[in-house]
Amino acid sequence: MRHIACWFVLGLLVMPAQAVQSAHITDKLLAGFYEQPDAASQPLKVLPSGTPVEVLKKQAGFTRVRLGDNSEGWVESRYISDSKPAKVMLLELQAKHGRTKQQLRQAERELKRLRNDQEHRSSPSPSPSPDKAEPAAEDPAPAAGPMQGYLLRIWHLPLLALLMLIAFIGGIVFKNHRIAARRGRSGL
Repeated sequence: MRHIACWFVLGLLVMPAQAVQSAHITDKLLAGFYEQPDAASQPLKVLPSGTPVEVLKKQAGFTRVRLGDNSEGWVESRYISDSKPAKVMLLELQAKHGRTKQQLRQAERELKRLRNDQEHRSSPSPSPSPDKAEPAAEDPAPAAGPMQGYLLRIWHLPLLALLMLIAFIGGIVFKNHRIAARRGRSGL
């Protein structure tokens, strides 16, 4: 047993210094932030899920981390993950969804404005009285012009909205799969 401890210490001494890496507290609700790598001691504070930390070094099931306020301490390694927690990813996706909805509303307003402009340009200046109005002849083949390509692009808006919705739902399904896989590995 003594030889194993000696090899372990020797391995720690020979091991090159690890580069600082970015990480997050996992989906656990709270993780203890300790002065020493000892979970039996009283934590200095608790870190909620999603707290960004800088990994400084690892030792016996604990990881020394630096917080955003430059305070340093120890957190149990099992509560640190390189991937963002589901809560943080959900907030990011919701923000992206909000921006996409805003862009869609802007595009719809622009489309409405362009349609109104087109109607004003194509309508005759002197409008005939309603009782003398002639029925409009249906043109089976609209004349090719600058608006024809524009109408094709207008048709793509609902398709684009549908594709964005499918991508959003696919992202949620993918994240649920990753969360389930992570919980399966951790034994929860």
